[in-house]
Amino acid sequence: MNRGRNLPEVTTRLIAVSTGSVLAWRIREATTARQRFRGLLGTPRLAPGECLLITGGAGLRLGASVHTFGMSYPIDVLFCDSLWTVIQRIACMPPRRLSRWVVRARHIVELPGGTVDARVREGERLRLQA
Repeated sequence: MNRGRNLPEVTTRLIAVSTGSVLAWRIREATTARQRFRGLLGTPRLAPGECLLITGGAGLRLGASVHTFGMSYPIDVLFCDSLWTVIQRIACMPPRRLSRWVVRARHIVELPGGTVDARVREGERLRLQA
């Protein structure tokens, strides 16, 4: 079920390499500038096992930040470099907040609040698996 507004759902799984933990098995991808700008704004709370993957595009070539203005629920955020190594981790980012700018970020993973616990730390490698 695609609960995101015009965001394609991918059947790939997102895995933490060192532990083999599956972080998400329903991935919404934001690939266009409009989708990246909109993100989760105006969407229902992410279900367990669901995430938004923001990747590519000119906006992420120079780093990125995320915000939760206009949202009513917390999210976990993982900023990854070009090799999918977690370089910044935000657990339970509450509504109405702005993250710091993460210069080396090339991929951003937004997950339901409480998903990122001891399983994922900075330096962890992530992998997309079909």
